Order: sequence, then structure tokens, then C-alpha cells
Amino acid sequence: MKRKTNILIYTLMGLFYLASCSDSLTDKNINPLEPAETNPKYLLPTAQSIIMGHVFNNDVNSNITMINAQYFSQTDYADESNWNFREGMLSSYTSGFYDAIKQLDEIRRLLDLAEEGAYSKEELASWNLVLTTLETYCYQNITDVNGPAVYSEAMDIKRPTPKYDSQKDIYSSLLENLSQAIQACDGTVNIKTGEQDMIYSGDISKWQKFANSMLLRCAMRVIERPELNSAKYIAIARDTKNGGLINSNNDIAGLKYLDSPSGNQMYESSYNNSSLPLVASNTIYDLQEKLNDPRIDLYWENPWGDNGGLNFGSTGSWWSYSCINQSIIGWKNKYNAGASWADRPTANFPGIFIDKAEVDFFLSEAAVRGVISDIDATQAYNDGIKASIEFYANFTDPSLDLSDEIESYIAGELVNLNLASSPEDKLERIGEQKWLALWLQGAEGWTEIRRLDSPKLNRPSNPVSTVSDFPTRLKFSSREKDINSANVKKAIEMMGQSEDLYTTKLWWDIK
Repeated sequence: MKRKTNILIYTLMGLFYLASCSDSLTDKNINPLEPAETNPKYLLPTAQSIIMGHVFNNDVNSNITMINAQYFSQTDYADESNWNFREGMLSSYTSGFYDAIKQLDEIRRLLDLAEEGAYSKEELASWNLVLTTLETYCYQNITDVNGPAVYSEAMDIKRPTPKYDSQKDIYSSLLENLSQAIQACDGTVNIKTGEQDMIYSGDISKWQKFANSMLLRCAMRVIERPELNSAKYIAIARDTKNGGLINSNNDIAGLKYLDSPSGNQMYESSYNNSSLPLVASNTIYDLQEKLNDPRIDLYWENPWGDNGGLNFGSTGSWWSYSCINQSIIGWKNKYNAGASWADRPTANFPGIFIDKAEVDFFLSEAAVRGVISDIDATQAYNDGIKASIEFYANFTDPSLDLSDEIESYIAGELVNLNLASSPEDKLERIGEQKWLALWLQGAEGWTEIRRLDSPKLNRPSNPVSTVSDFPTRLKFSSREKDINSANVKKAIEMMGQSEDLYTTKLWWDIK
């Protein structure tokens, strides 16, 4: 009897304890030193780093655009130069952007869950501008490589096999969403990120310029598709009430890198050991020589005697050709220790989202096409060339004054826009100079070549038989075809094809 009484007492005591502590039991699993929700500002540098670490990267396992743009030749394994693309890269290229989009989506979720009053209306509008600008950059790059892309259902976890949207619908949405975000932000309230924002440190006036410049890029990308009314969005982008465009090399949208181990990805990967697979392509080097481009000595160097660029698609000794100027991107461990040219382990060249030179060339093109009438096409073109040369000169040696060289270059017979014989010739020169300025921005360089068909690229020495002509897109990955086959099939049909091809032209590529 006594035993039963004790059991009853202990049971009642236990129930009383549980009842008194039930509201706090879950607290036992919470670390009081960690916040329940992450502050959005701490996710922003992760998203920015993912994007730029993927774009500013010459690793052919994940990003092939610097090769496709023919800025570089591969010295050892020239598969990609001969259009033999690895299967893993087809998947990793787009997934790199989707990884960043997931981070941006999580920031939006945290902002939505914030307590009432935590952010003012103006601050939320500033955050929306920042996130929409970065999302636009990611989706623009995805669709400019594949064509149709997972877009409207991309972040819907309830749809494991999301549909593909057409490139027309994606660009239509990007233009409208970004223009709305621009017009809703008055530019008076910064996002309180400090250095967590690795691009502008939260300065919303500069983010406005980035956003407007991205809107200009998207509008110009579809300029030959009148149904999207590019002129409307170009006007919004140029409106100073909305903050205006990037108009100085001091305001370029660039990710700030530091010294190793926080250097840019090109430094941390390709130039961190004895694996040095890339040299100047003869496509760019020969053109720079032909035009007497002052940037040839800013972009490249060869301490053993300059043999120029390696023929695109060929292999050869790395030591025989021009490599990246070590004042722009150096080597992590000084491969040839003791040589003065190898003692410049430069790691802090910024990852560029969009810069002044690109904006100037877009404005020049818009003027040539008659879309805008208050800009002199030649002046904007000259400004773009000047901005590009001055940017690289200032980075390699701030004391350099190339004013005379710039003027001579612009006046050259093959460069001077006023010597172009027709609007088509002007567009060809704009495309050529823009491509030269987009060096180290492989994704944009390859895209603008396809859109403007300038400059003329070199055919590789031994192209694989499965690619009949210059690649104009990347195919969908086999993995995606396996897990989302029905929607991939519809995406291919959107492009008017019955099979997935590297040579299918994108919707905006009408030439």
C-alpha cells in the first residue's frame, strides 16, 4: 500500500512539474546566444559573393563564358575551346545563379516576418530595390545562356518539376518588376548594412544607379523586339528623378575584394598554384594589335618575349604566350619566385556587375538606332572607350596618364565612329569596342557578341562534330532532362526546335 501511495505522489508531482513548465519546454532547445531569425543584412554578402564568385571565374567546370567570348585560349585541355562542353558545367552554370536567388528569397522572407515597425516604408522600398536588382542580374544571366528558364515557379517548393518560361515572358517580367522597384524607391533611406553590402555599403543612391543601368541593359538586350517597348524602359532608366545611370568609374557596380584568402575567384582558383591553363586568345590579342589599343599592355604581359595570343582552339606551352597582367590578377604563391613580374600577387580586382563603359556603349547604340535623340552617339561611344581605358590604367598604376593615347586611339581609322559608312557599320564598331571593354566579364561579353554579331570570332582548330557552328546558347543539362523531362521538352519547343541544340538562337537574337 505504501509503495502504491509513493507512486501516486511521484506521479502527481511529475504532472504538476510538467504543467508548470510546459510553456518553457521548447526553450530548452534554444541557444540563448543565437537570434531566432537572422538579420537580413548578414545574408546579403553571401548572395553577392555567390553571384560574383560564379561569374568572375574562369573554371571551365562551372563557367565557360570567358572561353566562349574568346577572351582566353586554353593551353592544356582545349575541349571547351573546341565546343566540347562538359555535362557537369551545363548544370552548374545555371545552378550557381539559383543558389544566389535562394539567398535573396530568404532575405525577402525575413523582411516579411520582421516585427511591425522594424523597417520603415522607405527602408523596405530600398531593400526591394537592392534585391530586385540582384534578382534581375541572376535571371538575365540564366535566360541569356539557356533561353527559356525556370522563372515564375523557381522558388516554389511545392513544385519539384517547375515549368519553364519563355525568354520573352522572362524579359517582360524583369523589365516591369525592376522599373516598378526603381520608381517606388525615392533614394532617401539607405539600407543599414554597413560593410555587409560588399558593393555599395548600403548607399541607396548608388544602388539606384546600378538598378537603372541594369534596366537599360535589359531594355537594350531586347531592343529589336518592339513588342516589349524598350524605349519606355530606357526613359525610366535615364530619368534623373529615379537616380539616373552609372556615370562615373567611381560608381560602377563592383564587388569589393580584398587580399587572399578573400580575393577574387580568378586569383583564388586559376592562379593559386602551378595550374595556369589560360593565356590571351589570338582573337582579342590580334584585334588589339590591329587597332593599336592602349589596353593591350594593361590586359597582358609576357616576360619571356611576347608571342601574342594562342590560336583559339589550339594548345601550346603557357610560357610562350601572353598571360593576364599580374598587376590586375597575380598569383597566390609566386609560381616563379624571384622573378619581378611574379612578385605582384594581386587579388583585389573587383568583380564587375555593370560599369560606366557598358552604359556609355548602350547609350551610343540607342542613339544610332534612333531610340533616343538627346545623346550624341559618337560622344557616348568615345566616353565608353575612355572610361574603359582609364579604369584599367588606374587599377594597374594610378599614376598613368594615357590621355594622348586615348585621343589617338579614338581618332584611329578603324575606331573612329564618325568614319563608319552606315548605321550598321556604326553598330559593328560599337559592338567591337564594347567587347574589348567587357574583358573579364565573360558572360556579358559572350552575350553582346551574339546580339551584335561583332567582333568576328575565330573558328577553333578542331570543333567537335556535335556542334555544327558557333554555339549561341548552352543546352539544358541531362540531370534536368531526367527529373523534369516534360517541361524541358516544352522549353525546347518554345524555341521552335524538336531537339536541344547549342546552335539555336535565343529569342532576342534575330540576326
